[in-house]
Amino acid sequence: MAHKVLTSWVENRDDIKLQLLFAVDLTKNDLKNKVAAHLISLGFNQDGTLLTSALSEWFNGRYNSYELLYEKYPISINPEAGKVLQQQSAWCSLTSVTYTPAIFINGRRLPAPYEIEDLLYLV
Repeated sequence: MAHKVLTSWVENRDDIKLQLLFAVDLTKNDLKNKVAAHLISLGFNQDGTLLTSALSEWFNGRYNSYELLYEKYPISINPEAGKVLQQQSAWCSLTSVTYTPAIFINGRRLPAPYEIEDLLYLV
């Protein structure tokens, strides 16, 4: 749901920029880490179009396994992806982000009573 709303805004407004961070637990060898590393690697090695498609398909529930994502978007994991995930994990720890989506506007977390759909009226 959040991905769809945010993608629509980015596509239809010039004044909004989106940064995607992954809140992963690097001490675990799990699906979240694989998917995050794969998507980050796509971002390093493609022009952006393939990454955008992969993100949309993953977050819209088109794939229910990493294997299906990999089959459609095969890529070798870029060693830099691990460094990016470490930086993102450290930032998430520092800011107490333990779930996604955590929405920030100009560096401040969206207050609890608001939902992502409310942003349209706030921005």
